[in-house]
Amino acid sequence: MKIKKYTIMLFIFVCILIINTNVFADGFSIDGIFRQGQSFIENGSQNTVMDDGALSNIINPISGAFLTVGTFVIVGVGIYLGIKYVTSGVDDKANVKKQAYGVLVSAIVIFGAYGIWKLVYGIVSKF
Repeated sequence: MKIKKYTIMLFIFVCILIINTNVFADGFSIDGIFRQGQSFIENGSQNTVMDDGALSNIINPISGAFLTVGTFVIVGVGIYLGIKYVTSGVDDKANVKKQAYGVLVSAIVIFGAYGIWKLVYGIVSKF
């Protein structure tokens, strides 16, 4: 057990020695650090400009895919529970109803989340 501890400690020590640590601040002066920070802010503000449709081109296919998958899952589980309800006895029908309530809540969450996302996105995209 001690050999394993020492091996792990040696491995961590070697990893620490191998890692290349570079400091990119302009010396240790306060003016140099502020100058580097200001150039970082200026470069960031120039490079982060997105056109109006860029965000929608990224987000809309993803949200549509999630909604499609969620719809298929809800419909599939609904069909499965319907078949199970029809073919089961009296005792099992109560269990199927409990599961159906869970599916109903899941459907409300999926479609509600998509509706809220579209509402928020519609409001934010107007600005």
